[in-house]
Amino acid sequence: MGKAPITRRDWLLSAALQPWIRQATRSFWVLKLLAPQVVVVHPVGTARLHCSDGQRSWIIEGDRFLSVRPGAQQLHVTGPNDLPACLQLEVPGMLRRTYTGVLDLLGGSEVVRPVVTMSCEIAVGSIVGAELPVSEAPFAALAAQAVVSRSILLGSVRRRHAIADFCDTTHCQFLRAPAPTGSLAWHSASETAGLVLKQDGHWMSPRFSAACGGRTEGGLNGEDRYIPVVCESCAKERRSREGHGWGLCQRGAIVMARSGFTWQAILNRYLPNAAIIRR
Repeated sequence: MGKAPITRRDWLLSAALQPWIRQATRSFWVLKLLAPQVVVVHPVGTARLHCSDGQRSWIIEGDRFLSVRPGAQQLHVTGPNDLPACLQLEVPGMLRRTYTGVLDLLGGSEVVRPVVTMSCEIAVGSIVGAELPVSEAPFAALAAQAVVSRSILLGSVRRRHAIADFCDTTHCQFLRAPAPTGSLAWHSASETAGLVLKQDGHWMSPRFSAACGGRTEGGLNGEDRYIPVVCESCAKERRSREGHGWGLCQRGAIVMARSGFTWQAILNRYLPNAAIIRR
């Protein structure tokens, strides 16, 4: 069977998504911790999913779905003209999660491994919403996290997994569904779009932790150099360290934001030798 034909509706959707071509993308191994035995792919809304297994191509839309188990052929799922699609991945009996991107389903001998390639800006909004408690974190803390998370995505010089640039766990960064349009997480990504951290002539891939315990770590971590700083928030609250303590302290960022500090001031506090640059 040849490649599925492109309809007028596909063409219109493709035209609307052309800006994607100019955006930086990264691949993410998603649902990793679930080690799924079955992954079901659903189109979202009016999306038409163009599927290919290397030998044939077909389309699923509406109520149709695609079920993949270990040992299946590798499947490639896109929108029209190989552009991103809005789709939902279901692990039966556990969860459903929506993504916007290009999907590859790798059927290993034991589990199904979904890899979604998506715009870095969509990924940043998703990460911010997953990494910080959006209900209690002010915008400035979310925006500081957005710049740090984007810097990690764009500043990492090598992929962290054999099958993808990143995963969706704390091994890399938490990543969930795209941030809802108009949400604080969405605004944090859109209002800092393209901004990353640079240090000593190279793009940083900075680190962050939930709480530094009163003082961040200093020294060389990879190519990035960190200056230890006192975190008044964690010290005053006598908060124990949660995580490695390098770079941005998420708890400190939230408290600083509540006190009226800007996201730029938060980054200057925890990463004082880094410059905020548009990539």
